[in-house]
Amino acid sequence: MNPYIADVVVTMDKGIAWTANSVSDSEASELISGQQLQVTNIIYGGSNDLAAINLNGKWARLQFQGGLGAPTYITNVYLIDEVSGGASNVTFNGGELGAFIPSMDALWSDGVPDFTIDRDQNARVALQIGGQGDLDLDLFVGGSSGKVLYHENTGTPTAPSWGAGDTAWQGLDYGAYSAPAFLDIDADGDQDLFVGGYSLGNIQFYENQGTVNEPNMVLSDGDWNTIRHPLARPVFADIDADGDFDCVIGGQNGYLVFVRNTGTPSEPSWGAVDTEWMGIRVCYNDAPLHTYHYTAPAFADIDADGDLDLFVGRWLPGDLVMFENTGTPAVPVFGVTNNHYAGLNVGAFSTPAFGDIDDDGLQDLLVGCQNGTVTLFRNTGSPTNAVWGVTNANYNSIDVGMYSTPVFANINPDLNSLWKEVTTNGTVSYVDGVASNALISLAALEVGYPEEAVFRSGIFDTRMEEPEFNELNWTHVEKFSEGGDVDIRVRSSDLADMSDLTDADWQDARFGNDGYFQGNTGNSLSSLPERRYLQYEALFRCFKPEAHTNDPTAILRDVTIDWPGPVGLVDLIVDFGKGPDCGIVVATVDDRLFVKGVSLEMEIYKQGRVGLYSSDGLLEVRPLNTGK
Repeated sequence: MNPYIADVVVTMDKGIAWTANSVSDSEASELISGQQLQVTNIIYGGSNDLAAINLNGKWARLQFQGGLGAPTYITNVYLIDEVSGGASNVTFNGGELGAFIPSMDALWSDGVPDFTIDRDQNARVALQIGGQGDLDLDLFVGGSSGKVLYHENTGTPTAPSWGAGDTAWQGLDYGAYSAPAFLDIDADGDQDLFVGGYSLGNIQFYENQGTVNEPNMVLSDGDWNTIRHPLARPVFADIDADGDFDCVIGGQNGYLVFVRNTGTPSEPSWGAVDTEWMGIRVCYNDAPLHTYHYTAPAFADIDADGDLDLFVGRWLPGDLVMFENTGTPAVPVFGVTNNHYAGLNVGAFSTPAFGDIDDDGLQDLLVGCQNGTVTLFRNTGSPTNAVWGVTNANYNSIDVGMYSTPVFANINPDLNSLWKEVTTNGTVSYVDGVASNALISLAALEVGYPEEAVFRSGIFDTRMEEPEFNELNWTHVEKFSEGGDVDIRVRSSDLADMSDLTDADWQDARFGNDGYFQGNTGNSLSSLPERRYLQYEALFRCFKPEAHTNDPTAILRDVTIDWPGPVGLVDLIVDFGKGPDCGIVVATVDDRLFVKGVSLEMEIYKQGRVGLYSSDGLLEVRPLNTGK
């Protein structure tokens, strides 16, 4: 038998016990909106073909993945023992029942301390996706006061109905002439806010530190990117089709300022500021070159060709200038100019904003103006051919004094993206009660150490028929503050495979009621039967699995069991060879390698040209058949 034991035995396994990749063939992502999905993912254990759990453990936690194109909101998450039916609630961020997972990002749950993962049994992860917010567009209007007017859409996506206006929403006050722009700049599921305006043209950034249902705009940067563009009107769009939002800013001198987002949807990073982007400039009242004045940009794919077209409002005559994108979504070229677009005119100081206000698939148009009102132009055409046939020149009786700047934004969106691991091997989830071959959102399972685990050594041959065992000793590290404990018990047998023994025979060397020695030194084995073959078993205990770090809570090394060896004459054969920078000695006793290290006094002789040379010293022989 091979009595191999590692130099160090550490408390039980801990770490990633399962990943979606281990049972899947490919990844996929899809957008869902306005839906609540009830999902139950199955994590298979045991002998099932889809079995993938590789570690036992307690104190489990779960990793979830956000999809592409929008964050994913998950809530009501439960980890379920499929055998007992017991369920434990899974929380996030220190106790929250739900969480937003940014697009193409991952999020770990809090630990679930009282749930045991058995790799031979199935577990289930039930969760709800969506169910936050709505799908309609709300209406915000900046104006001369510097504040932001808010009208909540209390109707539906197809039939908007505007609630009472909040004239000082969130207490925001730019000072004079505010121009708001909403977007989810960090892909956490809620709308953040940028505000430009009069003053020096600096832009303020407000991070939404609330939730989808209860936004809380906190001023995070009062001088974003230190841009100076008087009458700044910022808008955000994915100009280069790389999945994140870039920034275009209109202002007083007729040029457009461009700042490319070189980061990611969840972690924006801003490149150099281009103060004369693409050379685009809009003039005042079709006047000569020196009278360029004020630009208010907006983007929309107005001809359904897959790229964004550019619309610019101007002071006079209050119409729109259209720059058609003749390039591609990734490389725009605004080469075609359409002055006095579609004959639309609001008098002075036009500020356009697009949005599908009636959910018919067509972009409608709101335009602010100098007198503080808002005009709605409803699109009655088609996706490829806009027709502005319906006009409401004083929409919803909005009046912000002067210089109205409207914008549509769903301040509480219910838009989710699903990340799926797709497999063809069988049912791995249920979606609204229907069996599916796709894991939904679940990415990985991590386990902490189980409360108890056992290491059983190989079987040692004493090569004596009736050895008298003396003591059991070992070295250990026990982190009691984290519940770490190491105990050992021993048994002996007359058979090399110990097939004559049962677990009850461990009690032959009992110390306490469970047969384990608690202390690590001076443990008497006088009661252990004098049999040739010997084995020990180490029990690791972890009483506080929820407190574990990545460091082991218990470590075992240097287990020794001693007995008097036989006395007699033996053949000791020592072979000596020369290594690169040392001597190499191989020693055997009766043609067998050493089981235990020994020390020998040696003297080496060598015949030289003028006589016999000798050298003596202490030789330490390391056993090679134990792995040490």
